[in-house]
Amino acid sequence: MSVLDRPNAPAVGAEICRLDDIEEIGARGFSFGQGPESFDFFVVRHNGGIESNAGIGFLPMVRLGDAETPRIPVTLLNDTPSWGSGGIRGIVAREDEGRFALGSRRAAQGPFVASPRDPLSGMHIRYILEPYLPTLGYSGFAYAGPQITFLPLDQSDLGYLSVTLTKPDGDIVTLAEEAPIVQTFVAGSSQTTYPIPLSFAGPGRTYALTTGLDSLEVDFHQYGLHTVSLTGTLRTLRGQQLTMMGTYDIWVAEPLDLSLGTFEGTPLEVGDEWSPVVVVEPGCPQR
Repeated sequence: MSVLDRPNAPAVGAEICRLDDIEEIGARGFSFGQGPESFDFFVVRHNGGIESNAGIGFLPMVRLGDAETPRIPVTLLNDTPSWGSGGIRGIVAREDEGRFALGSRRAAQGPFVASPRDPLSGMHIRYILEPYLPTLGYSGFAYAGPQITFLPLDQSDLGYLSVTLTKPDGDIVTLAEEAPIVQTFVAGSSQTTYPIPLSFAGPGRTYALTTGLDSLEVDFHQYGLHTVSLTGTLRTLRGQQLTMMGTYDIWVAEPLDLSLGTFEGTPLEVGDEWSPVVVVEPGCPQR
């Protein structure tokens, strides 16, 4: 149901107020109807234009002194599940740990473990190390897209980013150096690097950026800890600058699955015995 289909919503084309009735960088609220069925919204005026809102609350932009350039949380690999965190997709920067996370309703964020090969087909996997911006637009489901971002970016001059990759042997590779960001898009699908359903494993669909560089599509040939460093600047439609900065840990390893002989959730009564069997996949010799 669209906003205008709601009870007491004004008709399309209805005159709400004159532009001069709202001060520049100001807002005015409106209410139609009474009680729980009332339709409430407000209009924000800035830069000679207006924005309307119905159901999502935010305030008009105001200047508070000489604020530092804000740093926006950036994540990586939001389209790729980790073998180390219950299928949760994406990596949070070290700098954001403890203050921001990509969680779900059934698993906690953990170390990101990337397999160099698909364990089902054996095919080699390439990973795209470009940024995602979940605080600008995020949805936990594949069928629902994120809401329109509160900070619209300047599509004519989005900004730039730099990315380096440090391998386990200490070799440092520059993947992008002040590369211009050429496009924003909404990422997310139920069929990505690994064909698994989302099932609240989140994130589902995320606002993302791309430079279009082939160098940011990498394959891992070494096992162990890989460290990605990302820096950059974003520009908004309102002339703001946003800082991107983060350090990301990617553990490259093969998955090792431990399946218990007693399934999770088996109803056991007092005095019952449970099977101590552990099935290791892929199989390995006993020590």
